[in-house]
Formats: sequence, C-alpha cells, structure tokens
Amino acid sequence: MAFRTPYVRGVLHLQALGLTNQQIAQQLFTGQNTVKWHLKNLTLKLGVHTRLRIVHQAQRLHLLQP
Repeated sequence: MAFRTPYVRGVLHLQALGLTNQQIAQQLFTGQNTVKWHLKNLTLKLGVHTRLRIVHQAQRLHLLQP
C-alpha cells in the first residue's frame, strides 16, 4: 500500500497526535505544502474528506500501528 512508507506513516502518526501542518513539517524536516499534499493524497486514498476522518480510517485499517 502506498501510504505504508515510513514518511507517510510519520505524517499519519503526527496527525493522529493532533499536530498542525506546521508542527508536522517541523518534525519531519519538510515544508508545510509537502505535508498538505500528503494529507490531501491520504484523503483521496482513504476515501474521506476531513483530517479527522483520515485518522479514524487509518485506525480502522490498522495503519497507525507500528
């Protein structure tokens, strides 16, 4: 699955912790636009429309487990 890369798992994990795009970008040493792009792709891949639903769907699919 494309969103099981370490980087995307990091975005998912930090999103689940409630971090903002800026905070996620700082943690992953990248830009906010990159984080936004990955989150937008996750909404499309997971078939959801909000950041909260990204987390719910990722939990349901066991994507947040180590």
